[in-house]
Amino acid sequence: MSFPFSAPARELRQRILFVLGAVGIAGLSACADEFAPPSCGNDGAPTQTCLTREQMNALAGTSCPAGPVPPGIQSMCSVRTPAQIAALFDENECLLPKEVTDGCCNPAPNPGEPQADGSCCYYHCKAHVCCGRPLLVAGEARLADVELRADWVYSRSSTALQLTAATRARIADEWLQDARMEHASVAAFARFTLELLGFGAPVELVAEAQRAGLDEVAHATACFSLAQHFDGVARGPARLQLTGLTPAETLADAVRCTFLEGCVGETQAAMQAQHAVLVARDLTARDALEHIARDEARHSVLAWRFVAWAVKTDPACAKVVEAALEHVLATDAQPMFEHEHAETLAMLHAAGRLTSYERALIARQALVDVIAPCARVLLRAAGEQSCDSASGVV
Repeated sequence: MSFPFSAPARELRQRILFVLGAVGIAGLSACADEFAPPSCGNDGAPTQTCLTREQMNALAGTSCPAGPVPPGIQSMCSVRTPAQIAALFDENECLLPKEVTDGCCNPAPNPGEPQADGSCCYYHCKAHVCCGRPLLVAGEARLADVELRADWVYSRSSTALQLTAATRARIADEWLQDARMEHASVAAFARFTLELLGFGAPVELVAEAQRAGLDEVAHATACFSLAQHFDGVARGPARLQLTGLTPAETLADAVRCTFLEGCVGETQAAMQAQHAVLVARDLTARDALEHIARDEARHSVLAWRFVAWAVKTDPACAKVVEAALEHVLATDAQPMFEHEHAETLAMLHAAGRLTSYERALIARQALVDVIAPCARVLLRAAGEQSCDSASGVV
C-alpha cells in the first residue's frame, strides 16, 4: 500500500537529497527532479495545476462530468471500468501525467506530486499544440511577448456585456494569449511557404500558403483588438525570437511538422472556433470567430493537401504520417474536470470564450472524429498506391 507524501516527509526527503548531492553521490538528479518544474524553453515558467482526489477520480472515470458541454459533443462521453480506472493512477495514487492536460491539450511532462490532503499537483508548459498552427522550433512552441502598442489593434470599441472586473480581465488575457498564437502562426506559414518552394510543391499550394499567412495577420489583429475590446488597453506583439527557425531540410521532416501543426493543430482550432461561435453573444467577438473558424478550416485542408501530395511524391512519407498519428493518439488524454461556476461559464461564453475543459473536449473530438479517420484513409490510399507501383499498375 502506498501513502501520499506529507509536507514534513517531502521536506526531509529534499534535505537528505541535498546533503547526499553535496557529497557527490551519483544518480540522484532523476530522483531529486521527479517533481521539479520542467524547463519550458522560450515559453517561460510552467504553470501548476492541483487536482483534488474527487477531481482525479471523476476525470479518470469519465470524459464528461455533469454540467454544460458545448453543443454537439455530448457523444464524446464515455465511462471506464474499475480496472481501467485503477490503471490510470501511479504508485503515489496520482493520476498519470498523460491523463492531465492543460487548457490547450498539453499533457503534464512529469508525475503529479502527492499532497498531504490527497490532491496531486502537476506542471504544464504552454506549448499550445491544440490552438491553431503553432510555431514549433525544436519541438517547442515559440511565442512573442506582449507590449503596449496600437498598430495591431484595428478598432477601439468596448463590449456592452455586463461583466465583473475579474472576468473582464480574464477574458482580455485569454484573447491576448490567442493573439500571441495567431501572431506566431504568421511565422509558421512563412516557414511553410519556403518549404513548399524548396520541395517543388504545386503552385496552388504555394499561393494558398501565402494567403494563409495573411489570414493569420488578420487573426492576430482581431484577437489583439478583442483584448482591447474587453479591457480598454491596446497591445501588440513584441519581437519574435527567430533563433533556430529554419525550413525543414527533408520532405519527411516537413510532413511531420505539417501533420502536427496543420492536420492536427488547425483542425482542432477550427472546431474550437466553430463551437465558440455558437455560444458567443458579443457581436464583435462572434464576427471575429466566424472569420477565424472559416480560415482555420481552410488552413487545415491546406495541410492535408500538402501531406497527401508529399506521400504521393514519396510513398516513404506515409511512414512519417503513421508514426506522427500514433504519437498523437498515444499522448491523447482525458479532458480535465470542468470547474467553472455556471455564472462564470455564461459570461465566458457570451464573450466567445470556451473553458479549458471545453477546448480539450473539442480537441479530443476532432482527433477521434476527424483527424484519425482522415489519416487512416490517407495511409490506406498510400498503401494501395505503393502496391500498385510495385506490381506495375498505373
